[in-house]
This record gives sequence, C-alpha cells and structure tokens, in this order.
Amino acid sequence: MKPAVYLRALWQHNRVMPILVGVLLAANLALFLADARLLAPRALNLQQEILHQQEQLRRLDQAGGAQDSPRDTYQQGREDLAVFFDAIPQREELSQLVGEVFGLAKAAGLVIERITYDPQQLSESPLLSYTLVFSVNGNYEQLKQFIFSLEHSPRIIALNEIAFSGGDAARRTTTLNLRFTTYFRGDAT
Repeated sequence: MKPAVYLRALWQHNRVMPILVGVLLAANLALFLADARLLAPRALNLQQEILHQQEQLRRLDQAGGAQDSPRDTYQQGREDLAVFFDAIPQREELSQLVGEVFGLAKAAGLVIERITYDPQQLSESPLLSYTLVFSVNGNYEQLKQFIFSLEHSPRIIALNEIAFSGGDAARRTTTLNLRFTTYFRGDAT
C-alpha cells in the first residue's frame, strides 16, 4: 500500500487523528526552534557564568580568603570595635584637642580667633560627639597645609564642612570656614 493511499484512507476514516498529529508536529517543531534559538544560548551564558564564579571561588580558596566562620567574623568584629574604642580619648582631653588644632594652625602660619563646639551624646552609645566650628585666614598653601594636617591627625576627625568665603585680594588671602566632628568617651566607658 502506498503512503498516499494510506493517508487518504486514514483521513476518510478519522479526520481528528491526522489534524492532531499535524498540530503535535507543528508544536514539536516550534519548541525545537525556541530551544535552539532562545533557550540554548541563555543556558550557555549561564553555564559560562557558573564556570567563571567557580574559578573565582577556587582562587579565593587558594588565597585563603573567605574561610572565616560566622563565629570568627563576630569575634574579629568585637576585637576591631575594642581597638576603635581604645583610640577614642576621654572627654577631659577636649582642651588638649583644641590646643592641637591651634598648634596645627600655627604650624601652617594661620591664626584661629576662636573655636565653638557643640557636644552631643550619641544615642545607643557611650560616646560623645563634639562638633567644632572655626575660621582661619591665609593663602592657599597655608590653608592646604592646615587641612592636610587635620586629615592626618592621629585623632578620629571627620571633616563635615569646608567652605571658602571672601578674603583680601591685595594680600591674596581667603577665609576658610571649617566644621568637623570628633568623638570622646563619656563617663560610662
């Protein structure tokens, strides 16, 4: 029996079956094309990304990194925090800090008229935050040297605001307004 005769007999006997087979063949072809055109390249990219991440992990393992347990990390954090708190002076050393600021200004050839400060107790911490505000007049090199000295002070100092305002054009000087914050231990520590 020839295939054409067989198909014609099948069509006459049951028309639903050839249509169903045709639909299934078309769906199978569509899924194959979707897999080949869309999913296969994405799967290949994901596989390459996984291989890259595994290589990075191998390098970290060889370097000895990322091996700390959560307990070790916690303990290291506690030790770092203790070192940080040890670096913060007692509140009684505020006058010494102010003296150091005056000394740094003098070393840069600047004069500070006055310093104002605002102490605040930090919430949930035994630390006191002191914000110091003052102005100095000088030329660019003097002001640059003074800021450099402040930034490299062994004290924990956060420069909050540096602003320049008018000056004396004839003497080539300007006014530098500074606001910085430093920390001291309160009575509780």
